[in-house]
Amino acid sequence: ILAALSGGDLYVSPSTSDGSSVSLLEAMASELPCLVSDLPGNREWVRDGEQGHLLTPGDAPGLARRFTERLEDPSASRRMGQAARAVISARADWRRNVRGLDGLYAKAMASRPQEAAA
Repeated sequence: ILAALSGGDLYVSPSTSDGSSVSLLEAMASELPCLVSDLPGNREWVRDGEQGHLLTPGDAPGLARRFTERLEDPSASRRMGQAARAVISARADWRRNVRGLDGLYAKAMASRPQEAAA
């Protein structure tokens, strides 16, 4: 899928309900500016005007306007795509996240009261 995304100019997801979608993260990793619905899962990754735009669900004219803006300003779109990639590099590195989780689990286990020997 990353090969397909790398040939695109924009990632668009005007959904009305969604969690954090893997396709959004893949698009961001592919340096695409993202036009996504203003939903909690998307706000976790995209800041309006930085990595793309957050859109009111159901606002077709707003989506069309942002879509046109992004295509007419490739320089700004490229900066947004680079900012998207930076977010993914900083926050979505699986190996680093697993190490962090391992550390949290170890800390939680170490703080558990020891069971009495039978």
